[in-house]
Amino acid sequence: FAVGEWVCVPGIRTLLQQGAREVKAYVIRDGEKREIALELPEFTDEERTILERGCLINHYRAEL
Repeated sequence: FAVGEWVCVPGIRTLLQQGAREVKAYVIRDGEKREIALELPEFTDEERTILERGCLINHYRAEL
């Protein structure tokens, strides 16, 4: 990836919940997009929850 590019992963929350191992994503730069495939490792339930909450800080906040 290069500076100024965006990576868009539509439906990532649902894909994480379903345990998807490969997801379709798009690299966007200067109004053009190209499709890429991303491989996801197998996550533990806790890792998946942390990702769904956005970050570790949000995870800890939700646990309080």
